[in-house]
Amino acid sequence: MSRVVLGPAFEGAPNRAHGGIVAAVFDDLMGFVLHILESPAYTGELTVRYHAPTPVNTEIEFRGWLKERRGRKMRIEARATHAGQKIASASALFVAIPPDRFEHRA
Repeated sequence: MSRVVLGPAFEGAPNRAHGGIVAAVFDDLMGFVLHILESPAYTGELTVRYHAPTPVNTEIEFRGWLKERRGRKMRIEARATHAGQKIASASALFVAIPPDRFEHRA
């Protein structure tokens, strides 16, 4: 879970956050879920659905969780809310990076 206040630098339409920053927050939050799972992975697909305008200068709560894991593939879902209202939701497919890819190669 993360609480975020998007300031005027992230404004798209008047008093509303740009959808791109909302997608970036989801991607970052889901990356933290991967950290908790101790499974480095790359984003294979990220789908964001916007349910309501995302206000700027106010606290937004983002929550993410592992929905499913099959081998190297992980499905993570998340949602953003403000004052109890769902603003956006996201679903992503992550592919785990094999540990040998992190070995030092000279």
